[in-house]
Amino acid sequence: MAKRILILSITFIMAGALIGPEDLSSCGPFIPETVFTSKAQPLDEPRFFRGQLDILQPQYGRIYLMAAYRYLAGVGLSSADQQALLAKAAGPDYFWFDQDSPAIKGWLDARVQVGAPSFDPADPTPISHLKILPGYVAFLNCGDDAFRNAAAHLVERGRAGASHDDLRAWVAAQDQVFANCSDPQPGQLHPRPAGPAIPAALPDTAVPWMQADRAYQIAAAEFYAGQFDAASADFLRIAGDRSSPWHGIAPYLAARALIRKATIVDAAAAPAAQEQLRKVLADPDAAAWHESARGLARYLLARTQPERALSEFAHAVATEKTGVAGAMQDYRLMLDQYANRNKDVPRDEDIADWIAAMQYNADDRALAKWRATRSLPWLVAALTYAAQPDPELMAAAAQVAPRSPAFTTVEFHRLRLMPAGEARPKLEAALRRNMPVSARNLLLAARMRVSPDWDDLLRYAPRTVASTTAFGPWGVPYLPAGVREGQPPVIKPELHFDDDAARILDRQAPLAMLRLAAGSSSLPQNLQLQIARAVWVRSILLNDTGTATGIAPALASLAPQFKPYVDAYLAAPDEKTRAFAAAWLMLNNPGMRPWIDSGAGRLAPVAKMDDFRDNWWCAADTAQLPMNAPLELLYKGDSSEARFLSPAQRATAQHEQERLASSPAAPTLLSRQAVTWVQAHPDDPRASVALSLTLRAGHYACGGDAETDRWVKRAFQLLHSRYPKTEAARRTPYWFSARKR
Repeated sequence: MAKRILILSITFIMAGALIGPEDLSSCGPFIPETVFTSKAQPLDEPRFFRGQLDILQPQYGRIYLMAAYRYLAGVGLSSADQQALLAKAAGPDYFWFDQDSPAIKGWLDARVQVGAPSFDPADPTPISHLKILPGYVAFLNCGDDAFRNAAAHLVERGRAGASHDDLRAWVAAQDQVFANCSDPQPGQLHPRPAGPAIPAALPDTAVPWMQADRAYQIAAAEFYAGQFDAASADFLRIAGDRSSPWHGIAPYLAARALIRKATIVDAAAAPAAQEQLRKVLADPDAAAWHESARGLARYLLARTQPERALSEFAHAVATEKTGVAGAMQDYRLMLDQYANRNKDVPRDEDIADWIAAMQYNADDRALAKWRATRSLPWLVAALTYAAQPDPELMAAAAQVAPRSPAFTTVEFHRLRLMPAGEARPKLEAALRRNMPVSARNLLLAARMRVSPDWDDLLRYAPRTVASTTAFGPWGVPYLPAGVREGQPPVIKPELHFDDDAARILDRQAPLAMLRLAAGSSSLPQNLQLQIARAVWVRSILLNDTGTATGIAPALASLAPQFKPYVDAYLAAPDEKTRAFAAAWLMLNNPGMRPWIDSGAGRLAPVAKMDDFRDNWWCAADTAQLPMNAPLELLYKGDSSEARFLSPAQRATAQHEQERLASSPAAPTLLSRQAVTWVQAHPDDPRASVALSLTLRAGHYACGGDAETDRWVKRAFQLLHSRYPKTEAARRTPYWFSARKR
């Protein structure tokens, strides 16, 4: 029997239909995402739950917004509540993986150790967690703790000297208990008998510990079998037996049985369940179960009177000094249920109104609420969504003390709303302070946004990677190696461009300015290399030989593996030789592309093929995609822009972008260059390999155009007609149409 409270997080999950994480991803591939500022949750949870909120993100999960509200309102969180929030449950026992449950496996292993018969290995699910109600609604009947506790108790009885026969009899009765966890399933290889499996009572001659345990097993079997009245009555009888080792927990379990009846069978049982919970909470001898009983009381209220529960939970979450972690989790789950059902949450409680305002674009409402309340939570909300500086709001923001949990958030928004000249020195002063990388990246973005010239922009463009995440099934994040949940990731510091800097460099800067950026000491080597690669490829696409030859030495210096290719390119005696040398470099390096990426960009090394066809370049995407959510706090729907660019520079950049957009797709350009060269130079030792690499590009490039198939097919025919016995021909027996992927 599980001794753990099954609160909202368990019983609300019916057949998976009500599972609604706030960020849910589909099944793989799970491509890592470079995180500069986390949008869904703070990267350093212990720091956050201690009240160091940094720059508060409105898209944080509701549990974090509740914690933030408490600190902003001056209530805070006790150390015990902080630890409880950090020790979040591992989820609803992952009951959809019954056959892989470590708890069930542990019980099955323990019972065999005392000579109990093994289950038939042909039965894939000898025990299941779930019971099915009418309408194919499933609920978690037997939690993992039930199996863990049974295994532990069996070991304890063995160590206490119980006989082999008594232990086998105990296991046989416990097998009957667990037989009630689920109903027999149609088509099961070895179906269990239908109906409840209740152990028989022992005769009075049985040893006392066996009699006490058997009474408990009978009540537990009745509970799992859905005989809730009988289970409650039997638990209360156990409670009256002071000699039973189970008498302390029994009143609490009687309440659980009545709650199951009220929530699954008959809502009219709710008052009796509430009364039994009241008795448990009033009994000082049941103190060990008080916290769980309070959780059950919240659960029962949520199931029977949801509107009242929302109000009471909100009030407790906002005002209770200690012991509030459970209420916070329950309130979060209720809010999640409303969101999953597209229902508006009642906003009569201030915390409910504030969370909704933070998550759903508060605009004028937050400003009006701040003017009405003059409270710190509403000052933060009003500033978060302010698009223009309001004098009264800005004056209040300036009065927030550095020690306030709101300070970094308020300072960020106050500075982003200031005129550029006024904000610039204040942002520089702010950046001189110690702060987490996640907050620093946003302040760097704010400083870059007000840059007066190109060199200044490059100084603030690089951002340190705060985390790298990938999400697996059910939105569960894959943590980097060596990182434990609840701890900030320890990663090697890397500098990349975030969306705002990448867009300026990629879309707004003319080629001549990008060439200067490739040599800027303000950028780390990896970003210089990314720009140098883009400049070189753009130069090839734009037929700008001067820029291509000018950037080539820097490209070879930044990436020595390019040197042989670059040397051949620079030594080319004529335009056609130079064109093939350029194609040869790119054919051998699928990571060559004309674009500037945000984040870590392409995952595979530049000389390796990417498994997901992120190779060479696709057609230019002129659509203006939204920036990542944290940067939206800064730009408010506007695009990042280098305002200092002259009209002539903007016109040049625009013209280059148009020419790049109309240039051939990578496989077309490369196959055309290879075919043309090989036809004119059939004895070139690189010929067969170049044609084979062309076919690879046609298959694995991220996209083609109307001419791709024509040139790839010609490369295939030329390879197999002229070089049929080469290794290159053997390795490429087919060609693939780009139009039929």
